[in-house]
Amino acid sequence: MESSTIQYKLAFHSDWHCGSGLSAGADADALVVKDADGLPFVPGKTIKGLVREAMTYCGVDDEAIKAAFGAPSPDKGEGARSGQLFFGNATLSDAKAVKENGAQRFLYRQIANTAIGENGVAKDHSLRKTEVVVPCELTGRILGVSEEMRLPLEKALKLIKNMGLGRNRGLGRCSYCDIEEVAQEKSEPQTAQAGGTLLKYQCVLKSDVIINQKAQTEGPNKTLDFIPGACFMGIVAGALYARGNGSATEIIHSGKVKFGDAHPAHGNVRTLRGPAAMFSPKLMGDADNEKNDGGRFPNNKYYIHHRIASADMMSGEMRRLQLKQLRTGFYDFSDKESVCKVGISTRFAIKSAYDSDTRRSKDEQMFGYESLPQGLRMYFSVECETEEEARLVDTCLRGVHRVGRSRSAQYGLVEITPFDFVTCDKRSDGEAVELVIYAESRLIFLDKWGQCTYQPEAADFGLESGEIAWEKSQIRTFQYSPWNYKRQCFDTDRCGIEKGSVIVIRNAKGNVGSHVGYYQSEGFGRVIVNPAFLSADELGVAEYQPAKSAPIEEKQCVATVRLEGNALLDYLAAQKQKEEAEQEIYKNVNEWVEDNVTFFKGENFASQWGTIRSLAMQCPDWETLNEKLFSSEDGYLCHGVAKEKWQERGRKEKFQRVCEENKSNAQLFVVNLAAEMAKRIRKEEKK
Repeated sequence: MESSTIQYKLAFHSDWHCGSGLSAGADADALVVKDADGLPFVPGKTIKGLVREAMTYCGVDDEAIKAAFGAPSPDKGEGARSGQLFFGNATLSDAKAVKENGAQRFLYRQIANTAIGENGVAKDHSLRKTEVVVPCELTGRILGVSEEMRLPLEKALKLIKNMGLGRNRGLGRCSYCDIEEVAQEKSEPQTAQAGGTLLKYQCVLKSDVIINQKAQTEGPNKTLDFIPGACFMGIVAGALYARGNGSATEIIHSGKVKFGDAHPAHGNVRTLRGPAAMFSPKLMGDADNEKNDGGRFPNNKYYIHHRIASADMMSGEMRRLQLKQLRTGFYDFSDKESVCKVGISTRFAIKSAYDSDTRRSKDEQMFGYESLPQGLRMYFSVECETEEEARLVDTCLRGVHRVGRSRSAQYGLVEITPFDFVTCDKRSDGEAVELVIYAESRLIFLDKWGQCTYQPEAADFGLESGEIAWEKSQIRTFQYSPWNYKRQCFDTDRCGIEKGSVIVIRNAKGNVGSHVGYYQSEGFGRVIVNPAFLSADELGVAEYQPAKSAPIEEKQCVATVRLEGNALLDYLAAQKQKEEAEQEIYKNVNEWVEDNVTFFKGENFASQWGTIRSLAMQCPDWETLNEKLFSSEDGYLCHGVAKEKWQERGRKEKFQRVCEENKSNAQLFVVNLAAEMAKRIRKEEKK
C-alpha cells in the first residue's frame, strides 16, 4: 500500500510543560523532557494519544482507527495489532541556532503553585515548582499515512488546542499549522555492498530504539546495546509475506540466509563486544599512566586470562594489579596498538498509561523505557547462498523501517543503507597450541534431549575430538523469550552463551567454521577462531593494547548561526545579552569592593550603603540616579552628614567614577555594589 508523510508545525502560544517524570530536588518538582542537547521536545507518544482521541470526533470508524493506530494487547497478547502510522517527536524548529549559541537554558523558567484549603488559606506543604518552556514553534512528522487517512489526520491535528501539564489552567495553548504532505526521503547508499552473496549494511537510528533484554514488563528493564539479527529477519519476513512472495519460506525458514547482529560503528569499523578473556587492572585510568610500567606486569595494559601462567597469577605482583574483566562496551580491534572502546549512553524516559474516560494518567500505570540513542550508527551483514536471495533481501532491507518495542510513536525508527565496513576478524598468525573460540554473537547449543545447554562439547563446534578447558574459558550466559508477532505468542526460550565469551579447547582435531550451534538465521552462532586480538606473550600481556592519549587538536572555527530572525530567537538573544551584562556587572562589583573596602573601614557606612541601595532601586536610568546621588544640591552624597564623610579620602569621586563606567546598567550595578559593601562593612566591624 502506498503511503506518504505528513509534516506539520506545532506553535505554542503560552508556556508549556511535557513532563519527564523527573525532579530537581529542592529546585523544581517537575522537569521538562529534554533531548541529549538539552532542548525541549514533544514526545511522539503524546501527539499520538491526542490525535487518536481527536480522530473519534472526525467521523472515522473504530476499525480504521485500530488499523492506523494499532490495537492494545488483550490477555497474553492475542489480537494485538501494530498501527500503520508512526509519530515522530516534535522538535524545536530553531534547534541549530539555539544549540550553537549555547542558549538552551533561556528556553526554560519556573512557575510556582500551591493548593488552597477550604478556609481560603494555602495548604501546608503544598507549594510546587514546575519547569516550563517559553512559547516556541516545533516541527514534527507522521509517517505511513495512507490516502484515506490523510484528511482525517489533518482535521484531528487542527482540533488539538492545548497539551501537556496544566492545559486546563492556561499552560500548553497550541495550534497545528502548515500541515502538508512531503515527499518520501530516498537515501543514496554511501558505498555499494560487498560482492558475492555477503551483504553489508549501515543502520542509523532515526529515533531512540528499545530492544528489551527480557520479555517481562515487571521490575527494571534494560535495553540491549546491539540490534539482534532477528529484527532484520523480521523486516524481510514482513515485506515478503506482505507481497505474497513465494520465496519467503525459503529465505526465512530454510536457514540458508543468516542475518547478523548490528554492532556500534567506529569510523568504518564494525566493533566487537569486549572479550570476556581480556582483563584490565582496576582503576586503570589513562593509558598513558606509566606507573609500574617497568615491572613484569604493567598496570596500564590489557591481559589475556588463558595466557597467564598459574604461578604468575598467584604471585603477589599480579595480585596487586586486581584485574577485572571487560564485561561491557564494544571495541575496535583494527589497530593492535590503538584499541578503542566505543561506549553507548542509553537514555531513560518515564511514561504513564492514559485513561481516556477520566482524561488523565492511569493510577499505578507508570513505567520506564531505556533506549538506544537517536543518531547511533551500527553495522551488520547478511549472508545469502544465491544471488537471487541476496537481491530479494537487499530490496526488503533498504530504506526506513521500524524495529523494537513501542515502534508506532517516538521509538524504533531506523534507516538501512548498504555500506562496505571493515571487520575485526583477523586470525592469529602463530600456530596455536590450544584452540581459542571467541563468540562474536550469542551461541545456542542443544543437548541430546533437545534442551538448551550452557555446557557444549567439542563436537558442538564441528570438531572430531577435543576437550573444553573450562578453567581457562570465560563464559557468560543469557536467557530470554522471543516474541513472535505473526503468531502473537512467545517462542521457545533462547538460553545460551553470551557474545564476548571465550572458549578454550585442548587437543582439538578438525576445523571450526564461522557458524556453530542453532538459530543461525536469527544472528546466533557466529564465532571467530583464534582471533588475533586474544594473542599474548608468555606473561599474559595482550598484543592488542589501548590507545595512548592523542594530542589535543585545535578546534576549527565554525561560523555560528546568529540568534535573530523571529520572536523566539530575539527573546533568547535578549536573555543571553542580559545574562552576559549581569556577569560583567558582578565581576566589576567584586573587583571594586576588593580594591576599595578599606576606604570605608572603621566608619559607620553600612546604613548609608543601605540608603544608596534604596535610592538606586527607585531610579530606572543613569540620569535619574546621578541626580539623586551626585548632581543636585539635594543629592544624597552632596549634603548633610553624608557629604562630609564622602568628601574624605576621595570616596565620592571614586564611587561616582565607577558608576559612570557602568552607567549602561547603572541601577543593577549600584544595587549590587551597595548590598555587597554593606555586607562587607558589617563583617569588618564584627572583627
